[in-house]
Amino acid sequence: MRPRNLSDRFWAAHEVLAEIRRTARARMVCPDSVLGVLLARTAGFLDPRHLYVDTGVDDRTSLNLIVANVGQPGISKSQSSALGRRLLPSREFPHVRLGNAGSGEGIAEAYMGEVETGKTTKAGKPITERSQVRHSAFLEADEGELIAKLGERSGSTLGATLRSTFTGAPLGQMNATKERQRDVRNYALGLALSFQPETLRPLLAEAAQGTPQRLLYLSAADPSMPPPARQEVAFGTAEPPAPTPSCQGLTERLVANVQAAIGVPASITFFPDVVYEVRTQRHLAHTEALPDQNPLDGHRTLLRLKVAALLTILLGDVKPGPNVVSERTWELSGELLDVSCNLRDALVEQARADERGRVEAGVQRHIDREVRTDHAKHVAKVERLAKRVRKHAAQAGAGGLPLSGRDGLPRRFDNRERGLLGEALDHAVNAGWIKTDQVRVYGGEVGELPPGASRAMRE
Repeated sequence: MRPRNLSDRFWAAHEVLAEIRRTARARMVCPDSVLGVLLARTAGFLDPRHLYVDTGVDDRTSLNLIVANVGQPGISKSQSSALGRRLLPSREFPHVRLGNAGSGEGIAEAYMGEVETGKTTKAGKPITERSQVRHSAFLEADEGELIAKLGERSGSTLGATLRSTFTGAPLGQMNATKERQRDVRNYALGLALSFQPETLRPLLAEAAQGTPQRLLYLSAADPSMPPPARQEVAFGTAEPPAPTPSCQGLTERLVANVQAAIGVPASITFFPDVVYEVRTQRHLAHTEALPDQNPLDGHRTLLRLKVAALLTILLGDVKPGPNVVSERTWELSGELLDVSCNLRDALVEQARADERGRVEAGVQRHIDREVRTDHAKHVAKVERLAKRVRKHAAQAGAGGLPLSGRDGLPRRFDNRERGLLGEALDHAVNAGWIKTDQVRVYGGEVGELPPGASRAMRE
């Protein structure tokens, strides 16, 4: 099985990562999902007017990031989000708008506000107009709200907006009324989503539109989490347990790392080998030389570039002026993308398997229903023939009716009915309507056979 969680080697690669893991496990939450929230918060806290990322094919690459933390109910997805808020608190970044991503319009609205035009009314009141007033936002959405919107009219708006934010494309509606017009440009966005595997499926189904390709998927489950230690002492006789380790030191460090990339001109670039790889991938895409590529990996390279740059910021490797993503950080971003794709592919395959099972179960139910229907029709037909056997036997009188011959019982039925005559005889006998000695059938009340009848009875 391909790994769906980050390795020990990943977490040991940097002291900040190691501390994030220790802090998360001390609170019994998955470090992977906490890191995902931190990366999304970092993306949303940046100011794109002062930070430039040059990937070799674009000198103004957006670092907007959408993270999907995936786990079963009760596995502490919400605690991962809460810990992310503690480790990178928004109070240290007052320029950031926080909120919920309930619709595409809502995402654009996060950047809007009222701006004075410099004019006043006759009463001297300042005249305002709606305009973009901020450039940074971090939004969250739970699975119920997001999936409900994806299924409604605004679902298509939300999906299209998510796809636009990934590349930093302009947001808004210019064809709306003046009060509802939005034109958002040059913005930073971090979006953290929480899903159960089943509720993620509608979003995964938007592969043709390109939505699932733009997400970073991380597991909220940590199968390798060490079990908690237990004191084998009598209740009430032991010292109270030590408090959960403080995360204040880590919080201060992460805040300082992210703040270093805000407010002063800075740029992030990549090694020449990375740039060559990026340009080669773009060239192959133009020449359609990637026939075996997983369609869901269409934005893998760009997503890795984003993650590498955000890791560089989060780990404290960005200073004013030019910065280059280190080889170590580039390797870490590769493992993050591998784990993300492995988890995504496993979710897609499980969804397909469940769908196949659902279809097969439906086919089997249909077959069973048809079998029951056919059986009921067969039984009813046999019973009708049995009643006709009783009628013919009764009409034959005390001498009975031969089972063969020109005047025998079969001559009373057409060719299609004769195939069921044996079953009809059995049914009539079991119902007490007739008796037979294997030569003739006798109708009327079931009693003693007529004198001379054979004793080879078939009850």
